[in-house]
This record gives sequence, structure tokens and C-alpha cells, in this order.
Amino acid sequence: PAVVIRRGQILGPGSEGVAASGVVGLAGRWLVVGSGSRNLPLVFVDDVAEALVSAYKSPEAEGQVIQIVDPAPVTQRDYIQAAKRVRPVK
Repeated sequence: PAVVIRRGQILGPGSEGVAASGVVGLAGRWLVVGSGSRNLPLVFVDDVAEALVSAYKSPEAEGQVIQIVDPAPVTQRDYIQAAKRVRPVK
């Protein structure tokens, strides 16, 4: 028996230094590929942990593929701005 958990990019303490999907780190800067308006599939680390435990405890989850992402839309540019507030990026 197995459950496939497909999670988005995990956010949590320390993750603000990780470039988002479609963002490239180059020479200490983040460069957005495209307009920066692409919505990111983000999920908070605590939500991932809760989903793993719930899937383990639920017989109905067996054989399922479960997608885990936060429903609130966050764009690439939103992500970079929020990360800069926590950890300044050039």
C-alpha cells in the first residue's frame, strides 16, 4: 500500500533563501524569468507534516495521489518581496 504526496515548494523558517520556481539566483541576486506574475505552488512546512500524518492514518488515502499546495495565490514577485523583508537580497 502506498500514498503519493505531491507537495509544492515548501516554506518555513530558513526557506526565504531558496529561490522560487522560475527565479534564478545569479551573482547574489534573484532574476525572475518572465514577467514575475506566475503563481507559485507554495505550501507551509507544517501543512506538509500534517498531510503526511493524515495520509498515514487514513485508510482512504491508500492508492491515492494527493496534491498539497496553499490555496492563496502568491506570484514570483510577491515571493521575492516577502523574502527580502525577512532576509535582504541584493
